[in-house]
Amino acid sequence: MGGLTWDSRDKIFLPTKGSLHSVSVEHAGTPLGGSNAFTRYLFSTDWYFPLFWGTIGNVGGKVGYVTEDKKGGLPLYEKFYLGGINSMRGFERYGVSPRDAATGDRIGGNKMWMGSVEYRFPVIEKAGLYGAVFYDIGNVYADSDTYDIKNLRHDAGLGIRWFSPMGPLRLEWGVNLDPEPDEDRSVFDFGIGGQFD
Repeated sequence: MGGLTWDSRDKIFLPTKGSLHSVSVEHAGTPLGGSNAFTRYLFSTDWYFPLFWGTIGNVGGKVGYVTEDKKGGLPLYEKFYLGGINSMRGFERYGVSPRDAATGDRIGGNKMWMGSVEYRFPVIEKAGLYGAVFYDIGNVYADSDTYDIKNLRHDAGLGIRWFSPMGPLRLEWGVNLDPEPDEDRSVFDFGIGGQFD
C-alpha cells in the first residue's frame, strides 16, 4: 500500500482552518498465490473555514474505486460500504450499499463517493464543547453501475464535539432523508478517541 497526505490544519482536534487531503493505492495478492487479489484507489479531501462568532465551516468528500484482479477474488468485506459515524451519519454502519437481487442483503460496491458539509459552533468554548449541524450525500455502486447523480442517499443531523479530560468525545444524531422500507428513520452514534473530522 502506498499513499500521500497533505495536512495544513491548524490542529488535529477541532480544526478551525486549513485542509487535509490524502490519496492512496492498495494492492492485495502475491506472486505466490492466495484467494484475494484486488487494487483499491482512495482519495479524500477536507477543508476548514473560520466563520463569524467563532464558528467553523467544513466541506469534505471522498471517492473510491476497487477492482478485482484476474488472478484472484474481491471478497465482500473488501468492497465499499457507507454509513456510520465516519461517513453517512443518518445510516447504520455499512447501511449504504448495493443489494443482492435475490436476498436483498447488502453486498458492497466497487465504487463510491460521498460529500459532507458541516457547520460547527461553540457551546462552551473554554471547555472545548462544540455543537454541529451537518448534511451528507453520496452512494455506493456495483462495478457495472455508473455514478448516477439521480440515485443518491442523503442525511442531515446534529452533533456534539467535546475535547473532554478523557479525550475527544463525539455524539451524532443523523436523519435518513429518504429511508427505504427496512431502514431506520434516524440513527444515534457515539465515538470516543480518534480525531474530529
